[in-house]
Formats: sequence, C-alpha cells, structure tokens
Amino acid sequence: MNDENFQKLLLSVKQMGTIMHGGKLAHRRSTLTDLNVKGLRERTGLTQCVKNKKQGGPEAMRSILGMLCILAVCGCTNNQRLGAKLDQPTYWRSPNGERFVASHGSLSDDSLSFVQVTIPDGRQWTLPQAVSASGVRYTDEHELVWWEHQGRVRVDVRRDDGRWEEARWTLRPDPQVH
Repeated sequence: MNDENFQKLLLSVKQMGTIMHGGKLAHRRSTLTDLNVKGLRERTGLTQCVKNKKQGGPEAMRSILGMLCILAVCGCTNNQRLGAKLDQPTYWRSPNGERFVASHGSLSDDSLSFVQVTIPDGRQWTLPQAVSASGVRYTDEHELVWWEHQGRVRVDVRRDDGRWEEARWTLRPDPQVH
C-alpha cells in the first residue's frame, strides 16, 4: 500500500469515527468508495460487512475498523528500504596493459545482480546482469557489455554509428593485484 492510499485509509477511518455518532449507512458506503483502492472492499469483505449490518451498529463499526487496522499494518511492513551489497573490486588488464576495475553487487533483496565497471579513461558504468548462454553477461544494452567467461572478460562497446564493436577489449585478471 503506497503512502497516498494509506493517507486515504486514515481519512476514511476518521470519517467512520464520526459515523458512529449518528451518521447514516449511505455515508459509510460512500466512504468505502472514496478509498479508491483497487479491489480493497472485495478483498477485505468490507462491502459484505456493511450490507449485513444495515443498522450500522457498533458491531459493524468494530469489524470495519479491525479490518482497516490489519490492512494498515500489513501495508506498512512491505515498505522496507532497498539497499545494495557490493563485493571487493577485481582488477583486469588488457593485452595493451590498460587496467579495468569491476565490483560485483546485488540489491539487498537479491532481485538484481550488477557490476560496476571503471574503464582506463576513468568512465564508470553500473550494468545489470543480462541473459547469457554461457558465462555471466552484464549490459545496459546502450553503451557497454561486460561478459565474463572462463576466467576472462570480453568488453563490447557501442560505436558512434550505433553498431557494436565486439571484443573491443579482451581482459585477463591483473597479475599484479591478485
């Protein structure tokens, strides 16, 4: 449940509090409609509860408020902060002696793996993991591909004309760092 829907839910609970002091059933139904949360009434059974308690007594009110409180608590537990875990950097060298740095990482919920790459001129990319038939491939599909396979890395770069320059660099682990 996002913040906007949560605020609507709180407003609805406040409005229902005034209904207990002499409001009419029609107001209660419009309040539930005003929540504007897709499927909320159907999923929680609030519509049925209101229909069954035509007199709108305290028992119906307790049921509705109880369900709304449970929904509010459940909605708050899903708002965990998402972070990132980053491993120690690995160092790579091209045949020309150019040095590359890569740090592998993932989101704290492990929903995405990525690599942060720094190339010799100092530019840096963070590339999400992509599908690969063999090895581990990371790419933004726009500028750079970092493809690890059998202890080597192949770096593909998109040229100014839009075509990919495959194997722009073929890298091996940097023996001076390992």
